[in-house]
Amino acid sequence: MMTNTKAGAGMKVNTHLCDPCLRNAHICVMAGVLALGAGAALGADALLEHNDTSITTYKASATSIQGAQPLHDQRGVNLDGTGRAGNPWGWMLNGNTSGEPMAGSVSVGNVRLDTGTYQASSVDLSLPAWVPWHVGRSYNLRGAAMDGYQGARWFQSSQPELVLWEGATDDEDLLYLVYGADRYVEFKRQGATPATTAHNTFKGVNGAAGVVIFTDGGADPDVYTLHTLDGWEITFFGFDGDASPAEGQLWKIESADGDMAFVGDSSDAATAITDGYDASGRVEVAYDSSERRYTYTYSSLNGTTRLTQVVAETKSGADWSSPGTVTEVGKVQYGYFGSGQSAGTTYGSTGDLALVTTTTPLSDSSESSVRKTYYRYWSGTYNASTNPGHDHAIQYMLEAEGYRQADWANASFDDTPLGMTEGTLKPYAAAYMEYDDASTKRVNLAWFNGRCGCSGASNGEHTFAYADNGSHSATSGYDSDWKTRTVVAKPDGSYITSYVDETGQR
Repeated sequence: MMTNTKAGAGMKVNTHLCDPCLRNAHICVMAGVLALGAGAALGADALLEHNDTSITTYKASATSIQGAQPLHDQRGVNLDGTGRAGNPWGWMLNGNTSGEPMAGSVSVGNVRLDTGTYQASSVDLSLPAWVPWHVGRSYNLRGAAMDGYQGARWFQSSQPELVLWEGATDDEDLLYLVYGADRYVEFKRQGATPATTAHNTFKGVNGAAGVVIFTDGGADPDVYTLHTLDGWEITFFGFDGDASPAEGQLWKIESADGDMAFVGDSSDAATAITDGYDASGRVEVAYDSSERRYTYTYSSLNGTTRLTQVVAETKSGADWSSPGTVTEVGKVQYGYFGSGQSAGTTYGSTGDLALVTTTTPLSDSSESSVRKTYYRYWSGTYNASTNPGHDHAIQYMLEAEGYRQADWANASFDDTPLGMTEGTLKPYAAAYMEYDDASTKRVNLAWFNGRCGCSGASNGEHTFAYADNGSHSATSGYDSDWKTRTVVAKPDGSYITSYVDETGQR
């Protein structure tokens, strides 16, 4: 199959996807196919390229706004280019789109077998558009101890971030795209000499695809634009003083057809920062390609700024400078545990995300669809027998339907689950987790979908046992031998055994 895909001004990507290559998890790029900038060429090269210095190390610092810093084995793609952790935007970040024919078990429920983490990821608000604006969340207990505006250990996915890591020489520099609390991809600078076009080009490595082009903004903010294989352009602000306070933050997303979603302003970078971000670099106003406006509200809760609401609106006027009638068409609200808040502190530490409420107006203007997701957490000193959890570790999760049924337990929709005892809440829970010791914080016991073995429910308890390969060489670069093993004992007495290498790949 031959494709010739528009990937931005002055850039064309021609890829030849051949069946033998795909069967071996490789994608070939034909000679002379990648031309970047004003006639400069990378030349013939494999789309999949490994970077030994970062295969087993996440080198970048935490992101500047949300404080995310995933583990190295939480890369969003596998080394063979297959996808590992998706993104709500649908960006083609992985170099091999054919998938893994012999993938085996990636997770049990939402517990990943490679990292032992509970992978909570959700889109809370997204309305139909050629380029939608996605408001959602992801969670990571085992990465950096982040406590950003989305709550302790949570990341707001509508604000993905870039982080630049500088090596000993310029051609060792890495650009990290962190698009979730537990997921990232990386791009390597192609030239050591600043005067060359290649110096402004970063190529996807370690399973990632696409190229990022740096543009010096002069008196305006610098920008980095990711060109994906399917022709999308995703632009981020650079790290110069003109980009303050939005250094490394998402600006706009443009399809190959020119449809666009953006923060603040679609054409002027400086205006976009002024109109779209607050003084701390948090998104305040964004727009999808259908010209809906998304307004973010932040509140100081227990001394920390938290995102409490995002509202989507339409207008009757020609533009948002003179909007005419403004109509709310969607809303998501976030509630947190903390002193003086409705969720209290009984079932979580201060700053833990407790309740997510999504409201969608219906055609009957007097009615709306309201869906609620509820979390409870472990807190206090870890004890394997009496308190098998850690601060900010999710204990229970109720999805919208479970919450609705629990709320109707007293024949009245009055947020009954918030005050339910543990024993009463269990049958409605979509997930329950216990954890191992403080050094790893991996899930070692879980059940799902109300299978708590209580109130007549069946026992769906899974136990997770982890082991290291004592013979693993632990040398620099990639070693194909297995490094860790996870054995899952299932409720029916059978077992799942998963071996992964040092990158977390099966």
